[in-house]
Amino acid sequence: MTTFALALLLAVAGAEPTPAPSPSPEPSPAPAASPAPPADPAAAKPAAPAGATAPAAETAPAPAAKPAPKPAPTAAPEPGRVADGVIRFGQDIVLSPGQAVDGPVIALGGSVSVDGPIEGPVIAFGGGAKVGPRAVVEGPVISFGGSSSVDPAAKIDGPVLDLPGARSAARVLAPLATVVASLTALAVFGRLLAGLGWLVVGVVLYALFPDALRNTRDVLERKTAACAVWGLVAGPALACIALTFAASLIGLPLVPLVGMMTAAAYVWGTVALGYWIGTRAGEGRWESAVASIAFGLLALKLLGFVPVVRWLVGVATFILAVGAAFASRFGFRGPGLVTPVVPK
Repeated sequence: MTTFALALLLAVAGAEPTPAPSPSPEPSPAPAASPAPPADPAAAKPAAPAGATAPAAETAPAPAAKPAPKPAPTAAPEPGRVADGVIRFGQDIVLSPGQAVDGPVIALGGSVSVDGPIEGPVIAFGGGAKVGPRAVVEGPVISFGGSSSVDPAAKIDGPVLDLPGARSAARVLAPLATVVASLTALAVFGRLLAGLGWLVVGVVLYALFPDALRNTRDVLERKTAACAVWGLVAGPALACIALTFAASLIGLPLVPLVGMMTAAAYVWGTVALGYWIGTRAGEGRWESAVASIAFGLLALKLLGFVPVVRWLVGVATFILAVGAAFASRFGFRGPGLVTPVVPK
């Protein structure tokens, strides 16, 4: 017992005093747990059994070379679609329903019938144009010499024109031709009336001045060239006299007299010219002066209907008529006249 107590005292005396524990700090909040990294698939594989040889390391395959880019293929026309327009000579063009055309549809000497998408105009020369209900025309519809028939359901991006051709022009010009024919008939009737008027004037002049008219006729027959010279001189001379009178207040009232003189010379000379022509044509056929005057005047008026000759006849008649009237002094001078001197 004494031995146990002595050993306990030695143990207490030899032990070092333990320091007092310091107050511990407040615990900080634990950080959020980050997601665990994905497991390595290689580590997940079961271990090879003992005694088994490890397989050879697999080599990754080399990436295959990328093929060269191919050129974009040209868009092929859709089935039932014409890539380039339709143009035909001397034939009709009839497209089936739904037929599409990437371009114009033109018939030269024929008709056209379409009923589908048309990317261009529809033109028919010498025929008609028919547009169906499913047609979509991106352009005008023109018909030369025919008529156009367009369905109300069709879509036309342009005007629809019917231009006259040979037949249409005939139909259009028929009323105009009737009007022209009527006017021509009136012109002919007017000329005939004028011819009858000339005939009346000729008969009256012959009845009043038979000898004087006969003298003028003889001057025309024997001195035709001299009458032409007189006419060529008298015409410009009368025009100059009229202009001179018109330039002054005193001579202005005389201008109508110059005009009346010129008209009288023309009428007198024209009747005498007809008398001369009728006399030459009626030799051995008739001896009547009235018949000769009527025949000659009628011949002059009939020549006035010829388009080209009438101008020449008109000019020649004026020159000879005025020249004969002045050369014969309106019949009071016989054929023994002197040709006027033309100044050079």
